[in-house]
Amino acid sequence: MVLVLATAYAPGCGASGLTRTGTHPAAHHTIAVDPRVIPLGSIVLVDGFEGELLAEDTGSAILGHHLDLYMGTCGEAVRFGVQRRRAVVVHVPKGRR
Repeated sequence: MVLVLATAYAPGCGASGLTRTGTHPAAHHTIAVDPRVIPLGSIVLVDGFEGELLAEDTGSAILGHHLDLYMGTCGEAVRFGVQRRRAVVVHVPKGRR
């Protein structure tokens, strides 16, 4: 488990149409990561979030132990703000370790 800086993004609030992996982002499921730290396609658990999050996206400001969580609305992303959360990578796709 590692301590991460968690921020949020959403449609109309820093999010473009497709993720780095070519998928459409899903609210409360897609996260942007630094692929040098967490490989794309990894499944991540973050304290305070129910279910698994999928590392599908990247961002120029997402460096090191920083996760950007995709939210449903810009208001939700703004309310989330910047937080410190514990996270654990529970699965890394084969060949991306």
